[in-house]
Order: sequence, then structure tokens, then C-alpha cells
Amino acid sequence: MKNIIIILLTFLLTSCASYKAISYQDDNYRCKSLIKEDVNAFYAAWYDRELLSRCLNGRGHNILNTNMIGN
Repeated sequence: MKNIIIILLTFLLTSCASYKAISYQDDNYRCKSLIKEDVNAFYAAWYDRELLSRCLNGRGHNILNTNMIGN
């Protein structure tokens, strides 16, 4: 019985982690698209990491360091 509970918890935690990764990738793509559509190209090139960080924060993702955001 103990092994079954451990296996079920492992599957539950794994599924939650993969959903969060897919959600982040989707939100990252959408935020980049919004920035390209709505912001002046020069401004977006200069402040793209800050804008992306703000957009992802607004979608519920915690961004601690904007230098870690890939372009």
C-alpha cells in the first residue's frame, strides 16, 4: 500500500511540473508576440527583457532575474 501511494504521488508531481513547463513556454511565446505587435521596435529591442519579465509576471510566472530570460 505504501508503494502505491508513493507511485501515485510521483505521477501527480511529475504531471504538475510538465504542465507548468508547457504553460511557461506558451506564455513566453505569447508575450514575445505581444511585445512585437504593440511596442515600437527600437524600444522593444532596448527593453525587451524587462517587458517580457513584466508580461510573464502578469501571467503568474515568477521571474527573479531578467538576465536569465533567453531571447
